[in-house]
Amino acid sequence: MLFIVTYKVSSENIVEVWNRFTNGNPDDEYPEGVKQICRYHGVASDSGVVIVESDSAVDVSRWCSKWSDLAELTAEPAITDEEAYQVCVEALENRK
Repeated sequence: MLFIVTYKVSSENIVEVWNRFTNGNPDDEYPEGVKQICRYHGVASDSGVVIVESDSAVDVSRWCSKWSDLAELTAEPAITDEEAYQVCVEALENRK
């Protein structure tokens, strides 16, 4: 399952985040069972998005907790266009 993780770093924590990010071992970034698909940073806004793959929301939460002392994070399951289409069709039907 794919998860969309967003983060926002407050200005008072940004230097510590930069230090942790640049000094960390990339091989130790994610717990077992979590694979990074892509990660994009909005350096000007101190925010970004990470797409990870995992069978476990608990494992994704474990990874988020490594950064939660310095950043606000959200994590939610991601679905495809086809899946989102079906959800929207069903939601529209239920509103009739």
